[in-house]
Amino acid sequence: MLDYEGLIKESWLLTKKDLGTWIAATILGLFGSIFLITIGPLAYGYNHMVVKSLRSENVRVKDIFEGFKLRNFFGSWIVIIVSTLPYLLIALISSLLAYIVVFPFVYTMPLLVLRKCGGIAACKESARIAISRPVETILITILYGFFVNIGFLALLIGALITIPFAEIFLTGVVFDLTGEERTNGTSIDENTFLNENSPYDNFSE
Repeated sequence: MLDYEGLIKESWLLTKKDLGTWIAATILGLFGSIFLITIGPLAYGYNHMVVKSLRSENVRVKDIFEGFKLRNFFGSWIVIIVSTLPYLLIALISSLLAYIVVFPFVYTMPLLVLRKCGGIAACKESARIAISRPVETILITILYGFFVNIGFLALLIGALITIPFAEIFLTGVVFDLTGEERTNGTSIDENTFLNENSPYDNFSE
């Protein structure tokens, strides 16, 4: 059975140990992935950093470019295509369906307040306006969604910490499930963070 507590503690300690490096690499990975061709290699490089961290090797920001080496580039893209294409297709279909459903009712709540009418009447009126002015309604819906969601962008700062933490945790689980050893030959067990001779002692405050 996996030692979830130990894995979580290890993930946090390793994240905290190289926090500046992880933040810089995460920013680089997020912005770099804007370009479709770089998604796979950057994902490979980020996980390369995670494996190095779990093996107690020095982690450097430039390690994120490991995926651009020819032997890693194509493999990383095969993984991205196989693992994300079904998700992207489902997400696209879901987004289109959600938009079709929401589109006619974008004006419903303001109409409910302004007209002081019933909910069904407000929905009908909103749908009538949306159908009669589809171009304007599409634009309004897009702008409204942008204005609502832009405030949540500040919360992405937290992702600069949670992303490396989550990746270290997941890869640590893979280490344990596959029996892969760290360089020092240790693996997580229930005494890892209790043993005074633990190899992770140097990560603690």
